[in-house]
Amino acid sequence: MPRNRWWWPWAALVCFAGCVKFQQHPLELGNPSNYVTLGKEHIYIEQHGPTTVQSEAAAPTIALVHGFGATGRSWLFIQPALARGHRVLVMDSPGFGRSDKYAGDYSIRSVADKLVEVLERSGSRRFHLVCHSWGTSVCLAMALRAPGRVQSLTLISTFAYEEQLPPFLTWSRAPVLGELLFGLMWDSRLDDRLNYSFYDPDRHIYPAAVDEARKLLSMPGALAASLAVARGMDFGWMVPRYQTISQPVLIISGQEDAVTRLPAARRLYNDLPRARHLVIPQCGHVPFVEHPAKVAQAVLAFLREQEAQR
Repeated sequence: MPRNRWWWPWAALVCFAGCVKFQQHPLELGNPSNYVTLGKEHIYIEQHGPTTVQSEAAAPTIALVHGFGATGRSWLFIQPALARGHRVLVMDSPGFGRSDKYAGDYSIRSVADKLVEVLERSGSRRFHLVCHSWGTSVCLAMALRAPGRVQSLTLISTFAYEEQLPPFLTWSRAPVLGELLFGLMWDSRLDDRLNYSFYDPDRHIYPAAVDEARKLLSMPGALAASLAVARGMDFGWMVPRYQTISQPVLIISGQEDAVTRLPAARRLYNDLPRARHLVIPQCGHVPFVEHPAKVAQAVLAFLREQEAQR
C-alpha cells in the first residue's frame, strides 16, 4: 500500500465507530401512561397487582430491575406469582427496551438515582427490590444512595465486582475500540451470549426470542446506550460500602452460572451483613427463567418474613 494511503483503514474504522449513535428524537413505543418523564427522558414502567397508592400498606411494592441488555419482559415467568398480594413495578432501565436512549450519564449511580425517582413518582415511598445481573449492581447502589427507600434486596446472579467484567466489556471502555466492538460484534454474538446464559439452552432459547432481542438492539440509540452502560460500570465506590448495607438480602445463584459465577456471589454474601444465599443446582445465569417456581417461592417466602418482622 502506498505510504500516503496508510491511514485509509483507520479512517474507515473511526467513521464506522461514529455510526454508534444515541437516540436523536422522541420515540412512540407504547401507552404514554406507562412512562415517567425525567427531563426529556422517558422511562417505561408497568404496574401489576394492586396499583393504587392507598393499598401500599396492605400490598407492599416490589420493583423488578432487569440485567444488562435485557428489558422488563425478562420477568414474565415470575411476575404473576409476585403480583398476588404485592404491587409489582416493572421497569425498562434507562437505555434499554422501551425507555429512551439519549446521550447522558449511564453510570451505575446515575441509573440508580433515576430508578429511585421513577419509583417515587409512581407512588412508592418504600419498596422491595428484586433484580438480576447488572441490575443487582444498580440495586445495591439504590440501597447505598437511598437507604430509607429500600426495604429489602433480592439479588439474582449477582454482578458486584470489577473482576466479574468479561474481556469484551473491559475492552469496550477504550475510546473508539468500544464503538468498534459494539458496532461489529454486539448483534452478531447474540446467539452465543444467550446460549452461554443457560444451563440447558435448548429448552429455553427459541427463534422468536432471538428475533425479539435483535429488534431491541436495532432501536435508535440502543447500541450507544449499551456501550455507555458498559463504560459506566464503576464498582470502586461501592465495594468498600457493601458492609454498610443494613437491609436484609437474599442472594439467588445458579450453580452453573458461567456469566457472573458462583464465587463472586459467595464473596458478596460475606460482604453483606444481613445476607442469605440460595444456590439452585442445574441452573445457569437466569434462574427465574430456568426454575421460575423455585425462585418465586424463595422470593415470596423471604418477603413474607420481612413483612412479618416489620
